[in-house]
Amino acid sequence: MKIGKVKKQLSIALAIAMIFTTLIQSPINAQNLDQLKIYDGIESYNQLYNNVNFRDISNHWSKDSVYKMSALSIIRGLGQSLFSPEGTLTRQEALTLVIRLAGLEGQGQALGNEMAQNVDTGQYNILEPSDYWLRGYIEVAKKSGILTDDEVKEIESLSENQIEDIAKQAEQKLGTYNNKNLSQEQLENIKTQLNEKVKITLTWKKPAERERVAAWVAKGAGLASVQGNSQQSVYNFRDWSNMDGRYVPMIEAALQAGIISGNTDGTFRPKSSLKRSEAARILDNAHEKTLKNQGYIIGTGTIESIEALSRTKENQKSQDNLIKIKNYDNSSIGLSYGANNGFVVYKNGQIGLANSLRPGDYVKYYINNQGKVVYVETIRNEDINIKGNIEDINTEQKTITIRDYYGQVHKYDIIADVDVKINKEWTELKNLLYDQEVEVKVSNGKVVSIEGSLDQGEDGYIHPGERIDMGKVLYIDREKGKLTVIDGEKQAEFLIDPSIPIVKGNRNIEINSIKEGDTVRLEFDQYQGNIPMKVHVLEPEREITNIYKGTVTHYNPSKNQIIIKDPYYYNNASWSKTSQDKVIDLGYNSQIYINGRGISKELLKNYLNRDIYVALGDNFGKEEAVKLVFKSGYEKNYQNAVQGVTFGDRKITVDYNSVYYDDSTIIVKDGRLVQPYNLREDDDVFLVSHGLSNDTASFISIEGTKHESTGMVVYRGEIEEIEQYGLELYRPTIIDGLEKDNRRNRDIKLSEDTKIIDSRGKEIERVSVKEFTDSRFLKDKGKDSYYDEDVYVIAKGDMALAINIINSNTEHQTISISDIKSIDREKEIMTLKNVRDWSEFREKWNVNSAEIELDISEAMFIKDGKPVSLNEIRGTESIYIMRRNDRGYIVICR
Repeated sequence: MKIGKVKKQLSIALAIAMIFTTLIQSPINAQNLDQLKIYDGIESYNQLYNNVNFRDISNHWSKDSVYKMSALSIIRGLGQSLFSPEGTLTRQEALTLVIRLAGLEGQGQALGNEMAQNVDTGQYNILEPSDYWLRGYIEVAKKSGILTDDEVKEIESLSENQIEDIAKQAEQKLGTYNNKNLSQEQLENIKTQLNEKVKITLTWKKPAERERVAAWVAKGAGLASVQGNSQQSVYNFRDWSNMDGRYVPMIEAALQAGIISGNTDGTFRPKSSLKRSEAARILDNAHEKTLKNQGYIIGTGTIESIEALSRTKENQKSQDNLIKIKNYDNSSIGLSYGANNGFVVYKNGQIGLANSLRPGDYVKYYINNQGKVVYVETIRNEDINIKGNIEDINTEQKTITIRDYYGQVHKYDIIADVDVKINKEWTELKNLLYDQEVEVKVSNGKVVSIEGSLDQGEDGYIHPGERIDMGKVLYIDREKGKLTVIDGEKQAEFLIDPSIPIVKGNRNIEINSIKEGDTVRLEFDQYQGNIPMKVHVLEPEREITNIYKGTVTHYNPSKNQIIIKDPYYYNNASWSKTSQDKVIDLGYNSQIYINGRGISKELLKNYLNRDIYVALGDNFGKEEAVKLVFKSGYEKNYQNAVQGVTFGDRKITVDYNSVYYDDSTIIVKDGRLVQPYNLREDDDVFLVSHGLSNDTASFISIEGTKHESTGMVVYRGEIEEIEQYGLELYRPTIIDGLEKDNRRNRDIKLSEDTKIIDSRGKEIERVSVKEFTDSRFLKDKGKDSYYDEDVYVIAKGDMALAINIINSNTEHQTISISDIKSIDREKEIMTLKNVRDWSEFREKWNVNSAEIELDISEAMFIKDGKPVSLNEIRGTESIYIMRRNDRGYIVICR
């Protein structure tokens, strides 16, 4: 055998050994476990797994809740591995679920068995155990305050016609028991039980009403009723007046606790029925605090190791497996499983057993009030920082709700020993205030640190920054220093004086660096007025990363994902096909539209196999859907300049075609979602419409504009005069895509910050400002100078930022706008995508479908109106480039 082959086999063997060593480490014994609390799994884990492994919910939106509630024995299936998620919930089922939630099932069953009459029915079982238990559940529910006598009487009340019908049905069914050698007494007993059976069908097996279920669950969860002026949530529903007044206090409690919610159309529908899947979700929302009150241990942590465990239990040696979990309070806990005990596990959308867990999994575990592990689920592991304002903080339940600067609401649990600072000083959770600006760090789904700030100025004055306005930039008037900001439907105009600091990230920028669609926060030191003291341009930028279209084939509510079949992605004014189906994560606030109307994510299941357009955005490094628009009718694509926009009619004209737009239209400019008001005449757009008789825009990409500028101008002209800190250009052409002007000379100022290169030779030469201006003394001596040479000048106002000296016969360098795909800083190569080149002849931006690898070794870089180094250019910038083929000379960040 060859040595190389032996080495390879040894490497494989070692790798396999390492894997097994990682999953199941060396056995440990009881001596090593003195400080570790270990909880065993239940003995009936295999039976529980079989009971919850339903075959009709694997693709249902409710499966997360169904699996969890079934594993916790709060809800059960119908047998034959079926759950029937779309089945209607009956009153009997609803009461049974609430009794289980409240931990009263054992009492109810025992009482029902006691109440069962020991009557002779000839060994025929007319009433089932669940019928006897229902009696017990009703009595227990009345004793615990879930049901009232009046409510039971109302449910069980029957009309005379119904009583007659019950007697007839019982008599008909009794006929099936004739000629069975039954005595008259036995037949009478059978008749009595048949009457009761039919009565249950006509009363307790009727569909449960939403209002009744909400009130029962709230009572079963131990919530206090909400009375009087504290009732606010119920009045948000258009049909609140249809609610039974008896249930309103508990419905309000359920709404405030987040146990139940209304419908997307603003109604509660109190008299409507519920599906079994909806009941599972309601119970899921209510279960945690209720189970903890019953003695359950519910915790979260990270699996550190899975080890073999040798123990002696009841004088017998056992070989099990130990899952060691590190909790958030730095305590550790052990969960054991083996051949004789275990627990159900929900991981990656699949139900399984303990052997599916791995070190590193972030889990939530449930230990029942007998100290046995019954259920473990893996939950999403994420480490993010969120900046925003406190909307709610609950110091008892250890929860915090943050509204970030983009309007998204985030609610998280808080770890027990959370780090809290205000103005960099340690403090307590109770000292945080409503609407206080904070930054929270979330690790493994829980808040681990909170940093807030409070101004400590003198009382009696408005503190700087106490008044804050926020919104998206709608318009920018750079010449007059005005920002128009929109927040919802509210627009406001602000004056930005040149002395006002504008901050983006950790650097100061100028108004020229703000873009339409940017989110800004304006701080004021006065209650009235429109002149802020400071402007923050918020980062990270919520940029639109991709636009996709295709057919929605799947919706997974547990993973919050959709799958698109035959997807195309938007690529530089065209659609490009991908080879595989596209899995798309939905965001917390994803907007979904069909026929111009917004719908909830829960309704996605009703629109499978329909075409859709999806705008994806970056959410803290994760790409997820921001806006989704279902296609209606036929698609048409237009690419040209906007001929007109009629805002009153919500209509845009392109290629002599009038297309409507509405709230559903995805409008993108510079990688941001913008408002329809950002559409302007002469803008170059790529427009996708859909419809039958009237076309509506589903997607508009503003490809290039003649109206927006970085505040910088590119001139090409001949140097006529050089001064100490200035030069004069002879009738220069303005070539930045805005206009042409060659009727008069242009005076340009210089400073020591002006960067100058000479590209007339084979090699690019750097020229100092002194060398350039001193050449004016050489003109009259017949020596070489820069007089009469052609130059490109990048100027901000009348101040030159950069100058490129070129040969007079040099072809015009190409002016392009593009996005940076990547930067190889070592080789000084910049790869460009979404390239558009300025055409002086057509006076518009032409799409360049090629990806360009640009040599930037001799380039000058300008960002935020200042020359910078390559190290300050990010790989996600949108840029203007002055280039000749694949060599870049001047790069300006837009």
